[in-house]
Amino acid sequence: MRWSYLTDGDSYDPTGWQVGKGAGNSPVVPQSRPARPPSADAFGSYALRDAALDLAAAGLSASTTAATAETAPRFVVGLTKDSGFAAYAAGGAGPSSFTGMAVSIQAG
Repeated sequence: MRWSYLTDGDSYDPTGWQVGKGAGNSPVVPQSRPARPPSADAFGSYALRDAALDLAAAGLSASTTAATAETAPRFVVGLTKDSGFAAYAAGGAGPSSFTGMAVSIQAG
């Protein structure tokens, strides 16, 4: 599936499935670093959002995975910057929104 995370000022047109960046937002320039290891619980509070925003800023990584803390069943979530992925920053800060993140969830 595809995931878009929008913040204040961003827009979404459901008739054309189009995302618009907020005024003043600029494309993220990825840093020359790999993605940080995600949280110990993929489904923990804001863990996937934080992992996705970190991946958006990591120029040396195209994907990352995170597992759930639960073990019966355990799930592994994959995040990938596929074609069509774009990330935006508000006011020169790190990424604040993105669109087109590929997400996979598998039993693991």
